[in-house]
Amino acid sequence: MNNISDIQMVSTSGPWATEIIEKNLGKGSELCAIGAPPVCEFPFHAGTAKERFRAFLSAQEKQKILWAIKGGYGASDLLPLLAHSRLQTGRVLVGCSDVTALFPLLIKLGWKCLHAHMPGFRKFSSDSPAGQALRRLFSADVEQWKGQIDAAPTRENIPEISGKLFCGNLAVLSSLIGTPYFEPFQEPTILVLEDISENPGRIIRAWSQWQQAGMLENVAAVVLGRFTDMPGDSEQQELLVQSELQRRNPSMPFFITKSVGHIDDNYPLLLGAETTLKHGQLFWQAT
Repeated sequence: MNNISDIQMVSTSGPWATEIIEKNLGKGSELCAIGAPPVCEFPFHAGTAKERFRAFLSAQEKQKILWAIKGGYGASDLLPLLAHSRLQTGRVLVGCSDVTALFPLLIKLGWKCLHAHMPGFRKFSSDSPAGQALRRLFSADVEQWKGQIDAAPTRENIPEISGKLFCGNLAVLSSLIGTPYFEPFQEPTILVLEDISENPGRIIRAWSQWQQAGMLENVAAVVLGRFTDMPGDSEQQELLVQSELQRRNPSMPFFITKSVGHIDDNYPLLLGAETTLKHGQLFWQAT
């Protein structure tokens, strides 16, 4: 990923390891000029909220696409600062995990958000199928972005479903419910969720919060990504979550994808894209 002039990496959350970025992108990449993370008294954050905010503000004034370096913790600290700032319009934030805390607000402010791998993530590889898909998007105009992933229905006879795409981390988004920075969807929405290191009880508790807060009222379908690194037999725990969600919501169409999550091949998904679920696939197209 060399000589990408419209992209700048930004730190929204936790610290990163420079050697991982160099390994993932290649030492010759101009993007690797980000250097080492700033020292912070709280070691879970890459700088104070104001430091990260100022760097974010500067980056979006210069470049069209901002690529979050890494997740972790702390992105939500930027929300009050971003909400009261004059941001450029037509910008794109790329990231996943903790970074998805910024997605609802930025979309409201006229940005596009792409749920995709980050260069500071150990499992990222620009040569993997998902990495190649991201490279293709970076080399095209945002208005031409499109893609597809597997999305198998959990029951038979589910008709074709269309809506706007929204994707994020369940725990991160759940923490925003009740704040001004995450409101119920206003249009029919295809909701894609993933998470890591959560047990089934916490996942179902978070889902109940979404229901009780009215966050699912305009959700036309739910696509469950990977829920990885659960305690015990992680794959069996995933199956337990899937069956319990379906039992609690018999009228909600559920789909399963192996292409989204804290995994090697975390395929890019553009929030707000026109999206269709059919033939075991999710198709999305920028508008």
